[in-house]
Amino acid sequence: MKKTIAFLIIVLLLSGCAAQQEKEKVTLKVLYSSTDSFMTQYGKTYLALNENIDFEIIPLESYLKNGLSEEQYLEIVETEKPDILSDFDYELFVDEGKLLNLDTYIEKSKDFRMDQINTNLLEYLRQNGNGSIYALSPTFTGKAIYYNKTILDKLTIEHPTDGMNWSGILELTSRISAAGDNIDNEIISFYYDRTLFELVTNIADTMRVQYANESGDVTFNTEGWNTIMNLVIENARNGAVYTRDNYPELSPFDNSKFTNGMVALTLDYSYLINDLHNVDFEWGVVTVPTDSSLESSDAIQPNALFGVNRDSSYIEESVDFIKYINGEKFAELEQKSGTFHSLPAREAFSTQIVNVDLHAFYSIAPLNFTRVVPFSSWEQHNEVNKILLDAVTNETSTEDVLNLLQETTEVILMN
Repeated sequence: MKKTIAFLIIVLLLSGCAAQQEKEKVTLKVLYSSTDSFMTQYGKTYLALNENIDFEIIPLESYLKNGLSEEQYLEIVETEKPDILSDFDYELFVDEGKLLNLDTYIEKSKDFRMDQINTNLLEYLRQNGNGSIYALSPTFTGKAIYYNKTILDKLTIEHPTDGMNWSGILELTSRISAAGDNIDNEIISFYYDRTLFELVTNIADTMRVQYANESGDVTFNTEGWNTIMNLVIENARNGAVYTRDNYPELSPFDNSKFTNGMVALTLDYSYLINDLHNVDFEWGVVTVPTDSSLESSDAIQPNALFGVNRDSSYIEESVDFIKYINGEKFAELEQKSGTFHSLPAREAFSTQIVNVDLHAFYSIAPLNFTRVVPFSSWEQHNEVNKILLDAVTNETSTEDVLNLLQETTEVILMN
């Protein structure tokens, strides 16, 4: 009897081994920018851990050179039938029904800790996924106010804090400017590495102020725009705010002047961290300016979205890959690479980047706000931007600026 039981156990063990050895070899088709970049970033590590998986990359680099439209991307998906998609228009693909809803697969997973992924990033994905998650991103790009502690301490001015609004930030930069004039004329109080009108746009989004209403009527002659214009134009005139186009000595191709120690405050993306490892001053970050709540329309953006084609023949295998590159082990490997162009979705791993508290990048929830954009070209943007620059130089009243913006925008919309 004992011999019989032992024999049965051996048979079961051998059959289990055989089943494992005979595990189906699966080739996952992946839509990605290039084969080399995918394999270097994700593929090689995953293949080393999963011998039954292989990848066939459908490279998009030739399409991207000529400008890849969403319509072309959809056509490629229909023609090539990939299992895994990347860098797509998330909202469009959710609406088109092209993506697998990942919620069920994640909820029943025993080895995937969803609760360690930043809640604001997940909220972004749910907001744009009609309440569900159809893709995950192991990294994201955030925005924050960077401040030079060394400059502020030299001027005996307090540091900015999380949750400040634009009025508070620009009032602070005004005091920095006044104090800096008496000590060091090289100090730039606040630098925004975009145009003056883009700064205005950023503030308007934060305050939920629109250019036009749902009927298409231009709304520059409103109290909200009056507040914004007074803030920006007055501080630009006083030298408390500089942008790329009203501080021409700054080349857009140079490294950020913040990294050179010239700027007290700047609003910039998380990839600026990559240039701040060897600076000779102390720095910190606080949350982007917000209005009444800790929400922003662009403070958090996934930058490595991966989703599963709803029509894939290898759903489980595709989901397992996405779970892996969004998991703890992969996040740990990424942080050992030594580059910091993006932030890990799992905040615990951000502490390995620099000896600076980066929580500000993780603290801002996405703002459910759709901007009505009346300008369809860069030429139109420049036309409106010139009105602001002229107002800074010529002491134009805010009322006249708003009237001119109203008239100009109405003409643009009519053409």
